[in-house]
Amino acid sequence: MSTLTIPGVLRGAAEHIQTHGWTRGAFYRPAVKQRVVPGPIDLYGPGAAEQTVKVEQYLDYEHAPACALGAIGIAAGVQDLLLGAEGAGVHGWGHLPEDDPRHIYSEAALALRYYLEVELNTDQAVPVWNDHGAVTVETVVGAFQGAAEAVERWGMAGLRQRATHKRMGQRPKRHSILTEAEVSILKSQATWTPTSEAATEAMKSMGEALAMVGKEIKALAALTQVPEALLGLEGPDPADVPSEDTTEVDAVMAIEAAVAALTEPVNA
Repeated sequence: MSTLTIPGVLRGAAEHIQTHGWTRGAFYRPAVKQRVVPGPIDLYGPGAAEQTVKVEQYLDYEHAPACALGAIGIAAGVQDLLLGAEGAGVHGWGHLPEDDPRHIYSEAALALRYYLEVELNTDQAVPVWNDHGAVTVETVVGAFQGAAEAVERWGMAGLRQRATHKRMGQRPKRHSILTEAEVSILKSQATWTPTSEAATEAMKSMGEALAMVGKEIKALAALTQVPEALLGLEGPDPADVPSEDTTEVDAVMAIEAAVAALTEPVNA
């Protein structure tokens, strides 16, 4: 059995809708099908203890058109739980172990919600968005694929952070957020790389402060002292590559000045 991942579940949901269809107003629109199943053993038939068979009808959810959340449920393998009594407790699934399919379903649904906020400018819950008249099957499939790419690029924490900024009316700027994943990228790719624990902690503190505090202007002014190679993810301009006399202490002091600026009250 392959390991479930959040991007994999989101892409699986897109594939289900492309293959089997999309619906509004319900998790699934199953078709009534028939299957042959074992019947009771006939102890008095021509042969001794003959196994009989019977035909029964059933609702085929696995291949049914699905709404956005229903498709995520199928991709995560929890569609039966969504339809059963346990589905009422879906909001508690996020606290389950990370490899539990119910947890992955919950995280994939959250990833889609965050993506809708960041890229499609909607604060609607996924079921409300799914049922909106302007939404089409192409919209839903595109949102699944975009959300999968966003999780791979930023991680769940980074995507959640961007959704929070969007909700607060603060579109993240290029220098505004340093997630743990971005710090890792910078440490591995930047021309100038911090090596001390103090530098790493200062970078994390800056990222946390910028994510939580909306008044960024003074911080950005302080950050002009920090080389572009340290703060930018697109690669440094030649003029921004640190010179030989740029020291780790210089950069750490500039970062700490930015954090200090964020913690000070700013007059409106």
